[in-house]
Amino acid sequence: ERAWEYMRVHRPKLVIGSPECTAFSQIQNLNKETEESKAKYMEGRRLLKFMLEMYEEQLKNGRWFLHEHPAYAGSWGLPEVKKILRQEGVMVCTADQCMYGLKTRGKEKGEEEFAMKRTKFMTNSGCIADELSKKCDGTHKHQQLVDGRAKVAAAYPEGLSRAICEGLKEEMKRWDMGVRKLLSIKLGDEIEAVS
Repeated sequence: ERAWEYMRVHRPKLVIGSPECTAFSQIQNLNKETEESKAKYMEGRRLLKFMLEMYEEQLKNGRWFLHEHPAYAGSWGLPEVKKILRQEGVMVCTADQCMYGLKTRGKEKGEEEFAMKRTKFMTNSGCIADELSKKCDGTHKHQQLVDGRAKVAAAYPEGLSRAICEGLKEEMKRWDMGVRKLLSIKLGDEIEAVS
């Protein structure tokens, strides 16, 4: 209810959805089904449905959305996701997050290594899609997202956040919308404007 109220009052230019993907992961499919895993899957479907309804609202009102899930997540094959994909102007792009600076704990203490984390994005913004299409250039090694590393990799690296903002800024320029400030980041008591 709070999210819908925010949408009604603020009419955000861009809504970003990244519902928990654990319930849709390939690894989850390898595990034996339990009551707990069924409940987690149903909760995942409920949250995904909520986000898809928000995307529909953005489309209906001529605003943008961005949906993110791992490239191989089972959610991409769900009928409700495919329904959004069939909407005019909606597209999918794929990126390797190592190209946006994603790193996780390395094998040696204090060491960090790149993690590829191939990710699909669904959006109705061509400019954002252009920014989120980088594939690994092969100039570095990758750390597998095992042994607790996947949890750390759930947060967007700064380069990915900046790419989203750059795409939105370009999209707004294309539609001749003034851009003063895209977002504010609160660090303790200080607020840093990012544009």
